[in-house]
Amino acid sequence: MQPIDLRLTDTITTTRINDCEPDCTDPTHDHAHDHHDHGHNHDHHDHADHDCEPGCTDPTHDHAHDHGHDHDHSNHLEIDGFVSVSFQSNRPFDIRKFQYFLDNQLPSNIFRAKGILWFDESPSRHIFHLSGKRFTIEDDDWKPGATKTNQVVFIGQNLDQDTLLAQVEHCLTVESIARGKGFSGKGFS
Repeated sequence: MQPIDLRLTDTITTTRINDCEPDCTDPTHDHAHDHHDHGHNHDHHDHADHDCEPGCTDPTHDHAHDHGHDHDHSNHLEIDGFVSVSFQSNRPFDIRKFQYFLDNQLPSNIFRAKGILWFDESPSRHIFHLSGKRFTIEDDDWKPGATKTNQVVFIGQNLDQDTLLAQVEHCLTVESIARGKGFSGKGFS
């Protein structure tokens, strides 16, 4: 059975969450779930420092424990098909092409992305964050003397790296005389 990440559940119904939760009956596994809703981390544990005696059953104490088996967890991401794909270019993006990519071509199996974006239409450096289907692009200043580049990392599961890189590369353009004049109607809608 494929593992299911239930941490970010704000875009699906409670019924669907309950349908996805595993029916594990192994008493050695911790079955506590923290569901994160609309970006808020609802922490249901009291973090007060308590020195518990063995056998303590006080529900206000944090009873973290070893889950009873010993194996290396380091390659679970690779086994489950999680990969990162990096993209870098010394050419700027065309804002309309990049918006089209985000709106129409971004694969659903990309879960996170971040990077520094350079748009031909803007004099600014843009800080890009994507989580699920939501993204932000914040304006910032290039450091004096900095070489302008696009640098983006996509994180997802079972990604088609060649197709993804070709789609992102298609968003590039050559520097134009409009460079640095602002978006003037070419921005995100």
